[in-house]
Amino acid sequence: MYTIPKETLTKVLSGFRTLKLTKAKLPVLQCLKLEVKGRRVCFTGNNLDEVLRCEIQSGKASLDSRPLPVPVSTLQEAVKAADKKTDIVIEPGRLRIQVGETQMARSFEEIETSEFPSSGGDRSDRDLVLQPAVIEAMGEARIAASDDPAKWVLQGVHLTGSTVVATNGRRLYVRTLERADRLSGLGEEGILFPNAPALNLFKPDRTARLQLIRDAGEKDAEPRYGRAILSQGAWSWSGKLIEGKYPNWRQVLPKEGSLVTRITFSEKDAGKLREVLPKLPESKDSHAPIDLRVEGNRVHISAGGGESANTVTVTGSKVAGPTVAIRFNRRFFGDALAQGFRQMGIRDELSPVLMEDKEQKRLHLWMPLAPPEPVRQSASGNRTHTEAPETESPKEAVAETGASSTEERKPEPMAERTTANGTTRKDPDNTRNGHGTDPAARAQEAVNRLRELLRELQGTVQQVNSALKENVRERRNLEKEHQSLRRNLKGLKSLEL
Repeated sequence: MYTIPKETLTKVLSGFRTLKLTKAKLPVLQCLKLEVKGRRVCFTGNNLDEVLRCEIQSGKASLDSRPLPVPVSTLQEAVKAADKKTDIVIEPGRLRIQVGETQMARSFEEIETSEFPSSGGDRSDRDLVLQPAVIEAMGEARIAASDDPAKWVLQGVHLTGSTVVATNGRRLYVRTLERADRLSGLGEEGILFPNAPALNLFKPDRTARLQLIRDAGEKDAEPRYGRAILSQGAWSWSGKLIEGKYPNWRQVLPKEGSLVTRITFSEKDAGKLREVLPKLPESKDSHAPIDLRVEGNRVHISAGGGESANTVTVTGSKVAGPTVAIRFNRRFFGDALAQGFRQMGIRDELSPVLMEDKEQKRLHLWMPLAPPEPVRQSASGNRTHTEAPETESPKEAVAETGASSTEERKPEPMAERTTANGTTRKDPDNTRNGHGTDPAARAQEAVNRLRELLRELQGTVQQVNSALKENVRERRNLEKEHQSLRRNLKGLKSLEL
């Protein structure tokens, strides 16, 4: 018999929602297993891919308490119906709750403990301590990981001895760890941590323990780990690591000094943009495009076309470098601002956008969309643009000033982009020598550079896709064998001798 306070059980069930146990097909996987661990009560959930445990001290168990699988749905119903500040008593086949002055009982189907999947044990081949900075970086990096099942290797966070990295092929997050935070012995090959929602339970306010476990029979000189256990406080997560070689992300980083236009957003402007960006037109588009234009010391951000065009101007930020216009996904920009990035670097309309945080040695980089339409010039050759007041909403700003925006253009495949950008810029190298630059030649050079990069990336992606497909096939075969084994075991249990 287990006695658990309602408030405690509510918090426990909230953590286990990340496993989505109620959607499992097998009844045993829809359960939490309760058992006694010393003076604590331990809850365990297992969806065959991940195992999540929570140990509490506020629960009570009788001396004869045995491990007990209980359906999550039954526990949720009990928590919802029970009075506040009451205990929920759990026994084999039923639980009791207090509702008003009445004690009510709810029954559930008993499941043999032996049918509950094994958690794989706590054996560890390497123990590491994750500092708060590493846990924080893993949480930030997850937003850049891929959710495409075909890109298996990109679905997690690449953790090495000195870096935390994640990319989905369109954007990239990197944090270089300080010496005190580095994971000695992990090496540059590192591990690929799955992007599991349960990892949100681990907070960057204290350290965590990471245990790495080799696959059975693994005897290579260079250790390769197949499973990991992450523990912090009451919670412990374990699951399989992603197998595969992570792509060479360093080749897409811009060269030092190549970002000729730089913007440092003030805290006021960053807060304003975070509020405004989701309200601009086309925010629900798959690419959510916005056009960013730098002219003088002003930054203009616009979205939509025709009557729905909206333009917002920020004037409190620092701008250095020549005029530039570039189109990209506003969600990437908004995520970077939300994570505290304030410094942006741009080379041209076809090169990646880089946001940096030099203090914490982290960066957020993403690829642009198809270039925006050219800016119209007046007869004197000066660009015309009207500033929107800072205090007004995007719609009001356009109504007041009549500010125009670029025409709506759907993003094109990266390999087919054109350089029809009428924005004029000075090349920093030729400017120092006193010579001008032909915009068409400069644009063609940028296209050629982009094509070379694309060819390299396509070769890498083809190799990764082949490995991913093989991994998916092996995974499906293993799942079929596991289901067949379970059916055979059930048949053996029912066999009378």
